[in-house]
Amino acid sequence: MKYIFSFWLSFYVIMVTVTAQVKTGNTTLNKDTILIGEPVMVNVYLAPKDVAKATSCKWDSSALPATLELLQSNGVTTKEKEAFLSYTITSFDTGKISLPVLSLGAGIQSTPVSFFVQPVSIDPLSDYRDIKPIQDVPKSKSSLMPYLIGGGIVFVLLLLFLWIKHRLKKKTSPPLAQQNAYVLAMQKMAQLKSSGVSRDAKTLFREMDIILKKYCLQKNLLKNAGTTNDEMRLFLGTQIPNPEHKTEILKLLQLSNFVQFAKYQPGTEQCTAAINGYCETITIIEHKNAV
Repeated sequence: MKYIFSFWLSFYVIMVTVTAQVKTGNTTLNKDTILIGEPVMVNVYLAPKDVAKATSCKWDSSALPATLELLQSNGVTTKEKEAFLSYTITSFDTGKISLPVLSLGAGIQSTPVSFFVQPVSIDPLSDYRDIKPIQDVPKSKSSLMPYLIGGGIVFVLLLLFLWIKHRLKKKTSPPLAQQNAYVLAMQKMAQLKSSGVSRDAKTLFREMDIILKKYCLQKNLLKNAGTTNDEMRLFLGTQIPNPEHKTEILKLLQLSNFVQFAKYQPGTEQCTAAINGYCETITIIEHKNAV
């Protein structure tokens, strides 16, 4: 009797010790029923007191039954007082598939779970269809909208650029002949001043009239090359605002008529003063009509 009691006492102590060392993690599946080859996620939740041991846990894939395959080990997820091991498995057999108790290390085991694998229904008498080629997804109007807006902006900017270019083209500087009209007129007057005073007075005044008229024609102030001195007097009256200057140029034109048509012979000082007067007249007109 004494020996029997000792035996049972020893057996109880051993079982309590073993049971105390093995701890269980609650195992769950994200699906109860799948098709052949469809993945199933397995989560093994540890008790709060075993969270500290989570990093030491590992699922031994070699211990899985032949009907199961490990697709991916998702590792350990720890959230404050909660931790769980996550794995993805599948099966290519049909029927009820059982996931047995597996040792995770650190004295922790999973609980047994099971799921059902449905077969894929295939009609052997139906015609087989070839795999269709890859087709482009048709683009909707909304997907083309950014391109339409961008094209519209570019078109508007192009029109704006052409309009500005056209406006600037209108405001370009006058032709080269107009720009050089004053310079050419003053150069010719300088030549007359240096060599024309001693020449025939009639020729001198005729050339000064020609220089003045040609300058006004090149500046587009006169339209007719055959303008007479009387007509020039009326025209210059509108071009010279200063009364004193206007009186002087009118006297010059009158003197030119006397020299060319009445055979009046002016002196050297009068010729020199006439040349200076014509130069001053051209300069006044240039300043008045400057662009």
